Amino acid sequence: MPKHRSNSDPDDPYLPSDDEDSDPEDFIIHWGGLTSSEAKSWRGKKINLDLHTKTIIFKHAVSKGYSSKRPPTVHDLLDLIYTVQLPRQGLRATKRFVKCLASWISSNISQHNLVGLLFEECVGIKPPVYRVCISSALLDAVQDPAFSYNFILALQRSSDCPIMQAHARNNRSMQLFGGQPEPRPGMEQTVRDVMSHMVASGQIASPTPATKAYHTPYPSHPGMPPMFHAAPYPPYTSAQAISGMPNPLNPAFHQYGPPNTGMSNQQHSQPPGPIYGPPEYLYEKDRVNASQNHIAYEKWLEYVKVKLEQHRSMRTPGSAVLPDDLQDAINFNNGVRDFFPQHDYIGWLIDHPEAMAAAS
Repeated sequence: MPKHRSNSDPDDPYLPSDDEDSDPEDFIIHWGGLTSSEAKSWRGKKINLDLHTKTIIFKHAVSKGYSSKRPPTVHDLLDLIYTVQLPRQGLRATKRFVKCLASWISSNISQHNLVGLLFEECVGIKPPVYRVCISSALLDAVQDPAFSYNFILALQRSSDCPIMQAHARNNRSMQLFGGQPEPRPGMEQTVRDVMSHMVASGQIASPTPATKAYHTPYPSHPGMPPMFHAAPYPPYTSAQAISGMPNPLNPAFHQYGPPNTGMSNQQHSQPPGPIYGPPEYLYEKDRVNASQNHIAYEKWLEYVKVKLEQHRSMRTPGSAVLPDDLQDAINFNNGVRDFFPQHDYIGWLIDHPEAMAAAS
């Protein structure tokens, strides 16, 4: 008779496994030692930054002039996110990673952690304003290419570490850090503003995108034209808009013109503005990426127009069945020709090289 084992035994081999229902994302380490599901849960494991990442964050903070009492600007925090290559897969996971960065800055770029090397003096109450000074020796150390966060950890082990020795040789010289005192939003507000910018500018991707699925499909609506019953449409599209969706075989569909020029087209085809306001490109590379995506959209539109012309010239009278490749291309853009900034037109072109040839 087998020995009875307690249900509370963590090593019990008879306990059922959850692996069968898990996604691959549950086992891929994304950042800070966490998988995507762990990052989204906000429970369990803590983020554990490696030494290299800590070094990058510390050097970035010193070079940009921000600390726990003088929080980074939105521009600074975004630059740090790009510098450490923070994953942006899913809203909850991204928010946790960004809050982790902010929390690490508050705890480590502080007077408490850098005793004698950083002073944060309150010179205003409403709103809080701090005058921050930093050791000249610490500034010199951070500018050294060989600098490592290990040098900062050494401060906690010994008051006679190399940086403190250099600080003493400089007669404990301090200098203004980050410019003149000025009111700044708190760290929490900065995190909210950064998340707002990334959401509004489409920088946060779907957490687990399906293979070659560029947007989430939704059920067909009975008011849609029959040939589009398989076409997905977004939740912001109304039933009236679906019933009025243009027929791809109608010349009006492929008459090229600037997207969303008509008032009704703005109301029906284009999603409403981002809930966080219009995107503001703080970085030129964001603007360039958006421009390239629009160029790819124009290639997609030209491809659809060419394929529609070919189909119209060859189809049997009365036939409304589109070729699969053309139907898929139309489905990708929600069955309309409007430009959707959140769609990955570049990715679609990469997966459909024949479209480049047809549109050239």
